[in-house]
Amino acid sequence: MTTLAHLLKNTAQAFPDNQAVFYEGQALDYAHLNDLSDRLAQGLCDLGVQAGDRVGLWMPKSLCAVIAIFAILKVGAAYVPISELAPPNRVGFVAGDCNMKVLLTDHDGFDRLGDASVAGAVPVAVDMAMLKALVGRLERPGAEPGRLAYVFYTSGSTGVPKGVMVTHDAALNFVDWASTRFGIGPEDRLASLAPLSFDLSVLDIFAAVHTGACVHMISSARMIFPTSLSRYIQEHAITIWYSVPAVLARLASHGRLDKHSMASLRHVLFAGEPFPVAQLETLMQAVPDARFHNLYGPTETNVVSHFEIDRLEGDAIPIGRPCAGNIFEIIAEDGTVATGAATGELLVSGPSLMQGYCNLPDLTQARLVHLARTESALAYRTGDRVRRDDNGVYHFLGRLDDMIKSRGVRIEPGEIESVLLRHPSVEEAIVLGRPDPDIGHRLAAIVVLGGAVTDTELITHCRDFLPTYMVPSEILQNSTGLPRTATGKIDRLAARALLEGIPA
Repeated sequence: MTTLAHLLKNTAQAFPDNQAVFYEGQALDYAHLNDLSDRLAQGLCDLGVQAGDRVGLWMPKSLCAVIAIFAILKVGAAYVPISELAPPNRVGFVAGDCNMKVLLTDHDGFDRLGDASVAGAVPVAVDMAMLKALVGRLERPGAEPGRLAYVFYTSGSTGVPKGVMVTHDAALNFVDWASTRFGIGPEDRLASLAPLSFDLSVLDIFAAVHTGACVHMISSARMIFPTSLSRYIQEHAITIWYSVPAVLARLASHGRLDKHSMASLRHVLFAGEPFPVAQLETLMQAVPDARFHNLYGPTETNVVSHFEIDRLEGDAIPIGRPCAGNIFEIIAEDGTVATGAATGELLVSGPSLMQGYCNLPDLTQARLVHLARTESALAYRTGDRVRRDDNGVYHFLGRLDDMIKSRGVRIEPGEIESVLLRHPSVEEAIVLGRPDPDIGHRLAAIVVLGGAVTDTELITHCRDFLPTYMVPSEILQNSTGLPRTATGKIDRLAARALLEGIPA
């Protein structure tokens, strides 16, 4: 029997003196990580936490945060990470929605809570002194493979966050695959760049612990400055990098790669949104010996496809082929399962699927559907529009709900965005539809520039690559950058609000 909790037990026995976690000059080896998480696990038991319960985690990345994650898992409970930037009201909503038993936070978080309701959860401030003072130790992990490992809350289309519930089995399926595919071992150093409330952190933490590697928790303050990141890679000889493309794009544009060597990198992984090809090319030239990989997968499935980039061709990077035992199906517009080269909605089945959404049975039933080819297999409806080419390689085209209908024609904004990003002066771009009573929608592009170019020049550039009906009728320049979510992805809802605030 193997669970995420057992990974630490096994590695602490095999590599007790290996550095496990590093954060801003502080480090823990595997023996101490295992010991301190055992102590906190017993402390959680003393508070009444049992296998199957949910325990919240509301604190910045730190040594204590990693200890807390494994303590929760050792009890057999599921950890529920909440963004450190979340206000107390959102913390309270999550606590009530998932029936949280205990909320682990730091002293700042404890003070921020004040009198705010956390739906009966017991708030506990965790620091290293408190952990070392605990005397009891939970010797035997209570986790089981089929139990929930974590609940990640993502934004919901109704404006209410929804909790994605993932079991140990599903998480381990991905962690096992990633550890093997990227050859992660005891000598590796992984940079953990994503917030703990974002599913990219699953690979960083658990693949490191699975293999005896060291995970470097990168602080949110350091994330602001690309030069700080490139310097960190050089100083700490980071070997595995995994982030959203936006972080890597800033690194390519402003990281002073001519001054800071990133030669230690073996694998550069990115996921979450398309990567502008021009910026990726700059990065690949700066780190010629690293292997670059595009990973794809919603939180509901974790990573389910992979594409290693040998050379750059075209305007967009494919999402590749299914991995880790998962299966892809394409549903055509007529609702049938497409065969061969096809375009439509992507459905994913296999061992990486979520258990469901927390307290949302109707949504779970709508998104986890039975496949016609078998009565037992469930598939997740991603809501993503993809194309499968003649070689069986999948290409991400965009969200079904992002498509724009203009003059009776369905338009994929991602294609227009890719063309805009080809222009050397464009660093970021998003294309949205403005309602128009005559044609349905007019196309409007919001761009962030890195050089001088006029709107007319950009429209002319688009005309060189796109049919007339796909050329934006207006270009809006935004000097402050496109709005982004807490996980670094472009926030389309906020961008739409920005557009609506500008007169047509």
